[in-house]
Amino acid sequence: MIKNFIKKYFKHFSYFYSYLRYRIFVALILSIIVGLLDSIGLVFFLPLLSLSSGEVVKNENSFGNFQFLNTWITELGLSFSLGGILLCILILLTFKNIIRFIEGVYSTNSQRDFVVTMRKELVRLFKDYKYAAYTSSNSGKIQATLTTGINSVVAGYQSYTATLQSIIIVIVYLAVACYSNFKFAILVIIGGILTNFIFKFIYSQTKAISKKLTRNSHSFQGLIIQSVAFFKYLKATNTIHNFNNRIEYLIDTGEKYTRQMGMINTFLISIREPIVLTVLFLVIYLQVTYTGEGITSILISVMLFYRALNVLMTLQTSWNSFMQNTGALENMQEFKAELIVNKQHYGKQKFHQFQHSLDLKHVSFKYENGDLILKDINLTIHKNETMAFVGESGSGKTTIVNLIAGLLAPTTGVYKLDDIEIERYDIRQFQNRIGYITQEPIVFDDSLFNNITFWDEPTPENLLRFKNAIEGASIAQFVNELPEKEQTRLGNNGIMVSGGQKQRISIARELYKELDILVMDEATSALDSETEKAIQENIDSLKGKYTIIIVAHRLSTIKNADRIVLMEKGNIKDIGDFETLKNRNPYFNRMVSLQEV
Repeated sequence: MIKNFIKKYFKHFSYFYSYLRYRIFVALILSIIVGLLDSIGLVFFLPLLSLSSGEVVKNENSFGNFQFLNTWITELGLSFSLGGILLCILILLTFKNIIRFIEGVYSTNSQRDFVVTMRKELVRLFKDYKYAAYTSSNSGKIQATLTTGINSVVAGYQSYTATLQSIIIVIVYLAVACYSNFKFAILVIIGGILTNFIFKFIYSQTKAISKKLTRNSHSFQGLIIQSVAFFKYLKATNTIHNFNNRIEYLIDTGEKYTRQMGMINTFLISIREPIVLTVLFLVIYLQVTYTGEGITSILISVMLFYRALNVLMTLQTSWNSFMQNTGALENMQEFKAELIVNKQHYGKQKFHQFQHSLDLKHVSFKYENGDLILKDINLTIHKNETMAFVGESGSGKTTIVNLIAGLLAPTTGVYKLDDIEIERYDIRQFQNRIGYITQEPIVFDDSLFNNITFWDEPTPENLLRFKNAIEGASIAQFVNELPEKEQTRLGNNGIMVSGGQKQRISIARELYKELDILVMDEATSALDSETEKAIQENIDSLKGKYTIIIVAHRLSTIKNADRIVLMEKGNIKDIGDFETLKNRNPYFNRMVSLQEV
């Protein structure tokens, strides 16, 4: 019950506490000490009003309600004189600033721990994000959340902790002020509460703008990703200007929201001191005029409340800054929850090596709230068999291959790996044995060696594996002709090499690993005929060494496959080798004729 109460009414505190635990309370305790030391330092100004220069004060009521300070001075061996009182104030304020320094260092270290812990948690959760959920997600939102979104949450954390520390200090000041002069304290507290209504409307506006700014940031990040990925097309067709106009519109919109929040912050800072002084002067006037108390009797309370109200205004500014980042914070919490809900769970059974067969039994698949993409699939793929999938676009070819690779799970039916249901395995160990080559080859902006070895150390053993991989992919000569050989940087998405070379680099990367299964999804469809033929010869040379699964539009690339699966509207219509299908299946025969294979 208490836990639910905290989550409901202190949800932001609960979120930060989940990362920092006891460290939040340590920072708050340090704030209490700072507030107490500062308050007591101010109380020491009371006897200064009664002291004549260099004279010892005989009045035991010099500290008003804080007579225990007389005992402290005596026990410290200090004289009750101007010099003694000033020395006490100096000691207290020096110690206060030492504690404040410790508090600052501790808060900085806690903030860094918070950032590191949060970044690592999100990266780990994203690593286990289900592929099916990823396909329907917003890539701009993902990138923005993992990069700038984290920075906004950190800024929110800074504002939130500053708010908590301000609350603590205000409470300490108010407590000491109440102890000093209760009636005056009550009047100022009422005045402070009334000022809070000024800020309520501002907070709601800031929170609404924050949400708009977060959504704008997601859209902006998405367009930036696409402008980089599709730069060649946009440039060649001159559509980059229209695309750029949309980006500039989002930049202007984001700037408008940022400017609005900046104006709100500036307004809050500008009205802080006038509000503080207005409340104080009004209460002083009422206290002196209607209660008959002298100004001296309430001086310490005035000083404490001036400090308290200044901190209160700082608190309100900090809270407004926090409101500016609540959109990012709520988005981060939603994103984390989405990653957790869609976290892939792994079986406990170890997988070492593919032994004999992959079996799909009455398997169907659909995405959530979608139509069936695969319908009652029954298929067995044998070890070291080369199997190809063909059919019109949307027939389910890529989906069935993604399912075989463990990226997707059957909606109904059973998928068995070596006679054991695949859910029982740790699917990651199976995927370690899979090579995957797509139509758009994956090339990282790094050296050729790191692209193929995935940043392995260049040990003698790894260098030998690298050499065997580039020879198996028929790019050894190409590598040796590069200016820096295997250390040559390939540029963004492999811009420094041709399409055929990128595909061979992709093949070499998979051959570098210890594979059982090689998946090629439209791997040669974007290449010219000569390059396609050369790569096809590479693939044919691997036949019988690996289980090869090919998705193809060009039938010339699968003539040598052991079996070809003809797909149509999510169903398997026929299975056989090239010649068998050509002779017995009219649809396949028509495909062969149209492509002049």
